[in-house]
Amino acid sequence: MKHRTQISEICLYVPSIRMSFLNFLLFSLSSRFSIEFPSIFLCIATVFDKFQTFSTPNHHPRSQPFFDHVFSFSVTPDLKIWFRNFQIVDETLQLQEIGPRFVLETIRIFAGSFDGAVLYDNPDYESPNAKRRAIKLASKGKYIEKELHKKAAIVKAQQIKEVIAEKVEDPVGEIFEVKEKPSTEEAQRIAAIIDKKKKKKKLVKKAKYTGPESV
Repeated sequence: MKHRTQISEICLYVPSIRMSFLNFLLFSLSSRFSIEFPSIFLCIATVFDKFQTFSTPNHHPRSQPFFDHVFSFSVTPDLKIWFRNFQIVDETLQLQEIGPRFVLETIRIFAGSFDGAVLYDNPDYESPNAKRRAIKLASKGKYIEKELHKKAAIVKAQQIKEVIAEKVEDPVGEIFEVKEKPSTEEAQRIAAIIDKKKKKKKLVKKAKYTGPESV
């Protein structure tokens, strides 16, 4: 009885509302189970009350009561079940996590093994097929948007080509284009100088590079 009292004091570190004792195993349930998952709470509590797989045989002549493990079931903020396995250290009577640790997401609980009345149904559960379908729909939307951008770019390029190919009369050129020769001598002299410079530019060519000169 004294040993059981010491173990109960140790388990105060694990938030629990119920502890079931086996022949080396303490079972701890989070207090949120009775609020968030009342059906799961009843199922797990009933199973562990009759659980003898991990314990010594019932009424075994050489079996003595001892406890050195704690199974903790807690509820996370996103309503998932977090399992942790602790070992009770004999020297210091403290809990030491030895694993395994894993997170469970409840989908549906039946009254039977694989059928029967539905005791609990998770309304927030999303199947992997639904998640993959959502990802495909999102990628499909991106593909459609990309194709629309391509078509818009092709139409715009075609419109630009049509505008460039279309010959439009330049009214400014008609007004300012002067084909008559200068009337005064000074204007004729200036025009001759400009034409001469233009001709020189056409005649002058850059010398081509023929390689290093031989010594």
